[in-house]
Amino acid sequence: MYNPYLEDHRDALAARYALGVASDAERGIAERLLSEDRAFGARVAEYEVLFGDLDDTIEPVTPPLGLWDRIERSIDAAVFSAIPEMALWTSLAPGLSRKVVRTDVSAGIEVLVYKVAPQASLALPNDLIARDCLVLDGDIEIDGVYAHGGDLLAALGANGQGALTSRSGALLYVRAVAQPLA
Repeated sequence: MYNPYLEDHRDALAARYALGVASDAERGIAERLLSEDRAFGARVAEYEVLFGDLDDTIEPVTPPLGLWDRIERSIDAAVFSAIPEMALWTSLAPGLSRKVVRTDVSAGIEVLVYKVAPQASLALPNDLIARDCLVLDGDIEIDGVYAHGGDLLAALGANGQGALTSRSGALLYVRAVAQPLA
């Protein structure tokens, strides 16, 4: 059966299989293709030759004593407890709500999620200016730049102005600079 996704990603699958980093599902597909498709088998063989020298050039390294303990401590230090207000949606304007998902002032990071109502048209919120924004679902237009689910936008409204509109509504993931706690 024809699978357009597989056709578009055959070469990547051959490379991942040859490197040994394919997931279980990918490995199963690759092994089926190897038994049915000579061209796919040839591409895997090409990648095996191409990547084969990697094993010879990389020397094994023993991690320093205590490395895993330091990693675990740094992860523990990065864990935060959710502040009750952080779990709530806050209405910023008609058609726009925001939820603070995570704030880590020491790392200077704040993660926000925005809900934009269908047919919304409003001024660009200040915390969306010059921030990275991933459109999780729906569509938005900011100053003539159109984006839909899966698109990543950077430096939004960098000129300090801007209009945000959405035809169908949107869910946005925004990574911003954390503001110091008052």
